[in-house]
Amino acid sequence: MVPVHNGWLWFPGSPGLVSGLVIGGFGLSALIFDNLARYLINPDNVLTEDPNYNQTITDRFTYMLRTLWFCYLSLAIIGIITIWRGPKKESIMKNVTTNSSTITPIVAEDDDPSLRATLKEMLLSKQFILVYVMNSLSVFTGYFVVNQTVNYGLANGF
Repeated sequence: MVPVHNGWLWFPGSPGLVSGLVIGGFGLSALIFDNLARYLINPDNVLTEDPNYNQTITDRFTYMLRTLWFCYLSLAIIGIITIWRGPKKESIMKNVTTNSSTITPIVAEDDDPSLRATLKEMLLSKQFILVYVMNSLSVFTGYFVVNQTVNYGLANGF
């Protein structure tokens, strides 16, 4: 959600394009890391009929998890370093012209004390809980679907 929100702040006239690029990046990462995990755990492409299959996979499992953890950590650090808030309100409040209308982006001022809340208030708010549940359900569903793409492809001759 942070990349999408910050993308909207930087490009207020193209929220759909920004959302699509960010979500597409998430999908592309699933494609890349699924293949990387398969390569790390089974580099010799050992078939399941092989009697040593289970032992080979078991021996490489912790190596795969450590390698993927390092990759995810590295990407998270790069993301933390490179993602920052968009321009100040004054610089983006200029009218942004799109295809058919003019949009005035709405961004809260940083110094408005009425918009501040404690961490506990935010975590217990109805909005946070709903967004958290919806995000969790969509992420889990995505993991289930991505996990089955290889099986689907193999079953259909891809």
